[in-house]
Amino acid sequence: MILQNFTFPGVITLPDKIPFPPEKTAFLDLETKAFGRKNNRILYLGLIFQENGNWQVRQWLPEQTEEEKEMLQEVLTRIPRFSCLIHYNGDCFDLPVLTRRCTALALPLDLSSSESIDLYRCFAPLKKLLGFPHLDQRSLEGFLGLERIGAWNNDLLLLPGLLAFFPYLSLLDGGFTVTQAVFKEETADQPVLSVQAELLHPVPKPFSLHLPQGYLSCQGTGFGFLLYGIRDTLKYYYPDYQNYYYLPEEDQAIHKSVADCVDPAYRKKATRNTCYIKKTGIFLPQSSPWFHPVFYRDRKDKTCYLLMDEKLTGQLQTLHDCIFHTLEQL
Repeated sequence: MILQNFTFPGVITLPDKIPFPPEKTAFLDLETKAFGRKNNRILYLGLIFQENGNWQVRQWLPEQTEEEKEMLQEVLTRIPRFSCLIHYNGDCFDLPVLTRRCTALALPLDLSSSESIDLYRCFAPLKKLLGFPHLDQRSLEGFLGLERIGAWNNDLLLLPGLLAFFPYLSLLDGGFTVTQAVFKEETADQPVLSVQAELLHPVPKPFSLHLPQGYLSCQGTGFGFLLYGIRDTLKYYYPDYQNYYYLPEEDQAIHKSVADCVDPAYRKKATRNTCYIKKTGIFLPQSSPWFHPVFYRDRKDKTCYLLMDEKLTGQLQTLHDCIFHTLEQL
């Protein structure tokens, strides 16, 4: 059996999203003879773990069939010390393979005390944000500029580098602070709200993204978002339509408490579809009615709107939440 044991040639910093001390954390990768075949033996298994304050790499390559059991026996003496196992697509491949091979060789494997952190699943929300056609490990490495050269042509050794994607997840989780908002008139029909923000964690590589509701760009800790508005006359629908009359001549609803001054011939009982008032102004689209009052072009429309008035530019928390819910749709 070929055994390699050396100090990891780089720096590993665990993000806040991995709430385990380094000495309780390990990176895991394994390979089999053919992907997808349940009974294939393990041809390679590697671990990166911290020992005496340094990150160590240990790799096993059993050359003979009987050496697989010897390898797994040693691995099983190490795994119980780890509270967290980090891998890439390991929930679907590495851990099931490890479990099957231990069962086949009558070896006691207990992973109940170790939390599984599958970076493939963690980074799935980034596919649309960063424009990945695929989420395989090599695609993520390519985005960050990680190169497989010489001894680095190895999934395990490049796995810690993928932790650099966690700041992008922090952005989707609302990890930014809005610092400024300025209203701009791009054209007569396309008002724009320009929002500047600071990210809690700097992103390692700048990126930008066009969305139906706007445009965002990130570089370092800087975060900019252009929210596209519309200039229109929209409707606000009262929820308790039973307490309103609809005035066809004026195309609006009024409350029953003030309807006595209106000739009965010019009013009718309001319905869900006619119980509204109109408002002309500049509006920001919302995918869901997060912010009130909520305006619509028509009651059946899926898109709703938030009134963009002068006060909105000073409501930084509201703008933060508006951007957060926009990104949430990704």
